[in-house]
Order: sequence, then C-alpha cells, then structure tokens
Amino acid sequence: MTTLSLAATLIALQASSLTVTQMPQTAQAWATAARKDVEAAYQLTKENHPGMYDPQNPGFILQLDKARDDAIAMSQQVTEANGYMAVIAKFSTLLQDGHAGAFNTLPESFTTIRWPGFNASWRGNGLRVFRSDLPEVPKGAQILACDGIAIEDLIKQRVFQYRGLQDVPGQWWSLAGDVMTDNQNPFLNPLNACEIRINGNTKKIRLQWTVRPEEGWQWRRESKFGDRLPIGMRWITPEMAWIALPNFTPDQDQIKLYEQMLDQIKSEREKLLKSRMIVIDLRHNQGGYGSWAVRTAQALWGESVFERLKASYFAETRTWRRASIQNVEAMELEPEAMIKRGMPEYVEYVRWLAKGLRTAYNNGEPFYIEGNEKTPLPKGLTRNQAMQIALQPQAGDLPQLTTPVWVIVPGDCASSCLDAIDYFKFFLNTKLIGAPSSVDSTYMEVRYQPTASGMTKVILPGKIVVNRPRKNGDYYLPDVLHSDLDWSTQSFEKHLKAIAETRN
Repeated sequence: MTTLSLAATLIALQASSLTVTQMPQTAQAWATAARKDVEAAYQLTKENHPGMYDPQNPGFILQLDKARDDAIAMSQQVTEANGYMAVIAKFSTLLQDGHAGAFNTLPESFTTIRWPGFNASWRGNGLRVFRSDLPEVPKGAQILACDGIAIEDLIKQRVFQYRGLQDVPGQWWSLAGDVMTDNQNPFLNPLNACEIRINGNTKKIRLQWTVRPEEGWQWRRESKFGDRLPIGMRWITPEMAWIALPNFTPDQDQIKLYEQMLDQIKSEREKLLKSRMIVIDLRHNQGGYGSWAVRTAQALWGESVFERLKASYFAETRTWRRASIQNVEAMELEPEAMIKRGMPEYVEYVRWLAKGLRTAYNNGEPFYIEGNEKTPLPKGLTRNQAMQIALQPQAGDLPQLTTPVWVIVPGDCASSCLDAIDYFKFFLNTKLIGAPSSVDSTYMEVRYQPTASGMTKVILPGKIVVNRPRKNGDYYLPDVLHSDLDWSTQSFEKHLKAIAETRN
C-alpha cells in the first residue's frame, strides 16, 4: 500500500472568501440554501464516493439517503446562518464516517462562540475543568451534570449529535469538552446551571455565557494537545531523545526541518542505539503525507527491515480507486501539484494512477484496482507469522534498534497519524502513551469540492483500502494513559522520565 497521501488531501480549509452581501438575506433564503447544499452534497457523494460501490458496506447508500432526508427535514426550521451550519453538520454526523459528508465554509464572523468562563477536558473517567477565569470554578473540578442531565448524556446530546463518533474513546478526549461552549446552534438551548465536585464536595453553579476570549481559545488548544514543538529531534537528557512530529503537512520551511531531523537521526543512530528511551511526539498531528512517518521509521529501525515488515503487513491489502469522471480529472492534475509541492519522486506514480483511473472509467468500471502486483504471503503463513520472520536480522540490515520507543498519542490522531502508529508498532520495542487514538475510515485520499453556493465543501475520498489490517473503526489504546489535565511537554517529560527510571 502506498504511503502517499495525495495533494488533494491537503487542500487548505481556508476561511470563506464570500462577503456578507453574497449570503442569503432572508430566513427563507437560508432555509433554501441549507436544503440545496444538502442535496448538492448528497449528489456529489453519490457520484464520486467509493462507498457507493463498496461490497463491504452495502448499507452506505441507505445511510446516505437517511442523512439527506433528516437534514432536509431539519432545514425547514432554518432561519439564519447558525441554523444552516447545524444542518450541514447534522448531515455529516449522520453518515458516521470522517471521510464522508460536508462542512460549512462560512466566514467566522457569522458565529460567535461563547463560554461560561472556563474550559473543560475529558480525561477518560469524567469531564474536568481545565482552566478557569472564575474563582468559584477551580481547575480540576469535576463537572457532574448540567440542567439535571448527567454529563455523559449531555455530551452525547449536544456534541456527538453534530460532530464526531461517540463510540470512539479518543473522540471524547478531543471533543467532549466542547459541551461547555455555546456556538449558537438554534437547535440547542444554552445550558443554565451545572453541578460540580470540588475536593469531594458538590455544589451548583449558574452559567453566565460571554464571548470566548483569545485566552479561552488558547486554553482549548492546550487542553487537547498541549504545547506545540517544532519538527525535529532533541536530547532532553543525555540518554533520552525526543522526536517531534506535529504534522505531516509541512510547508517548505518545515520540509527543511524534516530533512534536518532525518539526517540527525541517521548521524546519531549509534547514540540512539545506546540511549535509554526514544520519544516520538505526535501531539497536534492530524495526518497528511504518510511518507514522513515512513522515512522516520526507516531512519530509526533501518530501511531494509522496515520494508520487509511493511510488505508482510500489507501483503493482502489492495486499493480500489473510484473511477468517476471527477475523480479521474482530479488525479490528472496531481503530477503538476506534486512538482509544485516539491515532491517530484511521486510524479511518475500519480501519472500511472491517473492513466489507470482513466482506463477504468472509459471501460465503465466503478474502480481501478491497485495492488495486484504485490507479492502474496507465503503459503500457510499468517500475517503475524510473516512479520515475525521479516523481523529476523538479514545481511545488509542496520544494527537492531532495541531502545524503548514511546509514542505520544493524542485523542484525534487519525489518517496518516494512525498510519504512523501502525509503522512504529511493527517493532516490539514500541509502546504508546497518552490518550486512545481516533479511528480511520477505509475511504481515504480526500479532496474537497465546493457546492455552487460557495458556503459548503463536500468531503470526497478517492479510494477504498481493502483488507487493511487495521479495520474501519479500529483504534489504539495507550499502554500508559496520561490522564493528567496538563498535556504540556513538561508534563510528558516528567511522566516518561519516571517510566524510564522504573522500567529500564
């Protein structure tokens, strides 16, 4: 399976360039816009999404139909921009797949996010106050219920009805705290009061909603990810290396940082072999080009052993690319896009894909199937058995890296971030710390197509990954849960140094 995430996956989700005068001007116009954009999202999905022909997901079309019908029914109650946004969000959430649906691109000025003076975070066993401007609501207080509804039920009703997957633990870590925000969704009334527990004592607090200041936004980011380190490797002690991989969508300056980091790993590999611990930090990482994870793994463990393991892991995996005319035309633009992005090594590959897709489309086939050229698993061997054999040292391999490797996982790690964990977990010396991860769809390589209104973009993956070992909806649980409210580098350093002292 290729590690490439095509340039189409990286189309910037820029703020809308629409002006206020181009927006609907009446309540009826907003309702009509919501209905039309749901219908457009439905039609574009039907024409281009690989789920429409996925034999492993025969219920996709029924789910798509229900999402359209429910969202259109809801659109009749829309009177302004916030209602429009809620309808688009509802359509996507009903599909229950991060790589299906749509999202609004309205200017930020159309919504004012309010808060009650504090931010909240989910840490596995409850919702707690992360930071607060209110002396009566201290950091660490547990939020038990609001308006007479238990907090878990409230999160399901107010957060997961409009975004995310409530059955995925990692998404509670990344999204549940938003229950304590008011985004002016007209289908939800602002909360009035909550019960909180402080040092074993329970009390009731009245909520006063005000515009969330920049400080509140910063606290929200910190509660989910902690601070953001630049791409690179550093030594936090003479025996502990820290490799920061905050994104796989680097700009030109960040590409230079990646190249410097990879050179440093290779030049200091002998020191890494003798070190006490290697930390790979995936905080803030939300996917992108999987090649950066591949190259990091190759530099650490060695290219030859990594490629053997990767071949065994994906031996039965195939890629089915949806051969719609719009997908074909999008792929035919990719070679030029790769050159502009400084990735010329992928130009011939995407040209080959574009040719295969065009041929499949001309032949009336729903998919171009990629991967039949792979070497199958040796007869009688399971994937795990083949990988155990691939792990055995062979001539030409680099010296084995046996240093404990700890990967910091955030709750919204998905897409190529999850691929990175797959790769690092090929090796038995890798463990995870942090939160449960998010999940992946089997529908991958997303492009975003705007509707005619310019107010919404539709999520259109180009392929199905068939027989991927990590199935749709699978997630990673950490070997060590980092349940502290503090997700800063300093907090993780303290935790990991303690692990190094006790386990090494």
